[in-house]
Amino acid sequence: MSVTSVNQQLATELGLSYDRESGIVAGIYNGYHIAFIMQNNLRQIIVSVSNGTGQMPEKEVLKQAHKENKKVLSNPSVQGYRATYSIPSAISDKGKLERSAAAAAVLTEFLKANCLRDCSELSGRPDESSCYYVSGGLRFLTRDEYDTERNRAQSSFNEQNSKRGNPIAGIVGALIGSFAGLFVMVLIGQLGFVSPWTGLVMGVCVAKGYELLSGKFDTVGLVCSILIMVGMTYLGNQLDWAITIARAYEANVFDAFPVVNEVVKANELLPVYYRNLALYYFAMLCGALPTIYGLMKNRQLLNVSYPIGPEAHESVVYVSSENGTDSE
Repeated sequence: MSVTSVNQQLATELGLSYDRESGIVAGIYNGYHIAFIMQNNLRQIIVSVSNGTGQMPEKEVLKQAHKENKKVLSNPSVQGYRATYSIPSAISDKGKLERSAAAAAVLTEFLKANCLRDCSELSGRPDESSCYYVSGGLRFLTRDEYDTERNRAQSSFNEQNSKRGNPIAGIVGALIGSFAGLFVMVLIGQLGFVSPWTGLVMGVCVAKGYELLSGKFDTVGLVCSILIMVGMTYLGNQLDWAITIARAYEANVFDAFPVVNEVVKANELLPVYYRNLALYYFAMLCGALPTIYGLMKNRQLLNVSYPIGPEAHESVVYVSSENGTDSE
């Protein structure tokens, strides 16, 4: 069962809503707005609560929920009114569903027992707070706060979208970032392995390097990043062979690098050479391209705001760089 299927079933069992775009499961459960998100392949449960006087809850009180329920709640993180707990992973899909449902039950009962109230994560107001998706993330807000945050997100997106990136600087940044991926690739290669993690590191470092120096990761950045990754993966394979040859012939790596192809041909190692190169490109496809796709998708979601949960039937609000807002 996929993550999507588990989320859909979790939403059905708990009477929550599942948002296909963001993958968030959210709604009202046992008197509290709760949400489940996936973060680093771990499912997390999030709430926003205040104490009886509307003040921020004490961190130690919320962390106590983990201490009392370690089997289903771990790694508590409290920021203001908002509390996030990781749900320990299970091997089977049934186990994942059971732990997630148990986490929702024990957490909401704990909140009730400690007289903590459902509230907005911004102001602590308990009136009409709900779950919203704003500018790429989950928020617990009142309706008027949502309108304010949505407008702020639209202004920020329009400002960012109107910027012109610097492709030359971006290419320099991508090249700098690619050396981190190259280092990991060669290091793991010298241990005798080819891992998708090399592609993941390459993708993140190249894309982030381009974005940092260009100021914007756009279609030009996407094309340049892919070309740089293809070239650096080939270079990494050459360097990996150069180090191996230098060790075998007790030579200098800088002397071995220019003659890699000749030594490979002379020793009839072309099948092994091309197999390794194919594996490195496969690792790049598995790690780097999904990473860049995720970055592009996340940037597209920055211009989207909408309610999740009881108000999810309302129209989705998109940012328009010309007119401000569009609805669907």
